Amino acid sequence: MFKLQNLSFTKFIFILAGFLILLIVLYLFTLPTKIPRLEITSISPLPGSTNVGFYDPITVEISNNPKYLSLLKLNVELSIIFEASTSSRTVIYTHQKPYKESTRYNVTITQQGQDKPLLSWFFTTKPSQSSTEFINTVEKTNEEYYPLLQYMPIKNQNYEIVYTGRLSLKIIIYTSDVENAKQQALEFVKSKRVDPTTHTITWVEMVQ
Repeated sequence: MFKLQNLSFTKFIFILAGFLILLIVLYLFTLPTKIPRLEITSISPLPGSTNVGFYDPITVEISNNPKYLSLLKLNVELSIIFEASTSSRTVIYTHQKPYKESTRYNVTITQQGQDKPLLSWFFTTKPSQSSTEFINTVEKTNEEYYPLLQYMPIKNQNYEIVYTGRLSLKIIIYTSDVENAKQQALEFVKSKRVDPTTHTITWVEMVQ
């Protein structure tokens, strides 16, 4: 009788220990992942830069996991609308409208969940030009780096084409016939006498 009771007690202890181990494992798996403060390793334009081009993008590179890039937020003192795209550990902020001439732009990079900014700096754009010189500069820049800009917006029920930077395109596909839509988009680019291989193309599928 004693042996049976002792065996039952031992079995109970084993079951209890297993249950406690299971609880500990579940607790560890449900602990929230602590997001580190991101470390910026490279930026452009460089702090204090002058003669920055009117369409030059702002780039920020981090040393952390690229999945954290979405936590970054760009703040520019003067109102300009930027579009963000990523490449490896770098986020690239581009804009369709040019910077103002001879203007200082104060830039701040913040991180979601962090009170203090990650980095603040400024750069200054090119000095004033005459209207004719400015127009010629813009036209030359567009012709060299944004040859499709004059045809934008480029959008239909199958695809949309937007610039994300110099010689960089994002083509968004809206139809389930993805390959056909891609071919249509490339044919459109070629029809404007632009070689698609001269651009870096990012494909995004947004099939409804």
